[in-house]
Amino acid sequence: MLWQDEVNKARQIRARNNDFKFGVLDDRGVEKIPFIYDWIWALENGLYKVEIKDKVGFIDTLGGIVIPILYDNIDEFNSRGRARAFRNNSYIYIDRVGVESSYYC
Repeated sequence: MLWQDEVNKARQIRARNNDFKFGVLDDRGVEKIPFIYDWIWALENGLYKVEIKDKVGFIDTLGGIVIPILYDNIDEFNSRGRARAFRNNSYIYIDRVGVESSYYC
């Protein structure tokens, strides 16, 4: 393990391995999310924003995909549960279950 830091209230630890891939460990050092990501950001709402090959999406604390990893960029969710995402040269809005729309609400 090259690097690690505490990232969330679930006491999970973001870490980077010798292949420079990111994953998540629990507080005992057990792998919870596999080391397959180019980057991981912890979000305050219990999700992780992850990147693979310049595409981003969201996963939960168990590694399950919440928002598919196919966007060029996604902002964090606002108080109404919507996030602005960029894909195919345009902005869209996406809700917490991955439903896209072209309008903000």
